[in-house]
Amino acid sequence: MPYWEVFLILSLPYLSRVVGGFIYTHVKSFSIPFIILGILTILQDEINLLFIVRFLIGIIFGLTITYALDKASKSNLMTGITTAGRSIGWLLSYISYSLIHNWNEINLSLIHI
Repeated sequence: MPYWEVFLILSLPYLSRVVGGFIYTHVKSFSIPFIILGILTILQDEINLLFIVRFLIGIIFGLTITYALDKASKSNLMTGITTAGRSIGWLLSYISYSLIHNWNEINLSLIHI
């Protein structure tokens, strides 16, 4: 793949988080679609769907992050938990991948939780 396509694939979820945050500011209510996020994550293996799937994942991440920060701003304890949650998530994903070595199996196991 050319460099620009790889860059776009990797950065697309981060760029589309802005869209998710913008949507949340207008909707002001949100229910977190973890099952949809799991299905989209599994669909990343389909190269034909990769751009749209990563864009949608970014929108969902934008919604969840904005929702979490909105709720955390109303509680001091939650602010600390929310800001630490991202680091804890990265650590847990590293440990999961170190043990299982397959993102699809990790996603499938998380859907059952």
